[in-house]
Amino acid sequence: LPVSQVPPFDLNQEFITEINGVQMETYIDWMKSCYYISATGLPAISVPCGFTADGLPVGVQLVGRHQDDFGVLQLAYAFEQATQVWRRRPEIGD
Repeated sequence: LPVSQVPPFDLNQEFITEINGVQMETYIDWMKSCYYISATGLPAISVPCGFTADGLPVGVQLVGRHQDDFGVLQLAYAFEQATQVWRRRPEIGD
């Protein structure tokens, strides 16, 4: 699952132009939350956490301490077991 601060958007839309009233000038602007974590070198993982009202998948990014990859995997597993989100499926329209 990709992780960003917005749900999936229309394929024909080049990029998100506004988030919570803040203008996004470029494609890169709306992806800041993703590359900030990547730039730190901290271990991170994305796990499913539900669906939007329109049935689109939503994920959550879990970030760990420096060189604690195993801890991040343990946290992701614990999250999945506690929420059981992975068992749910989106409703598919007719």
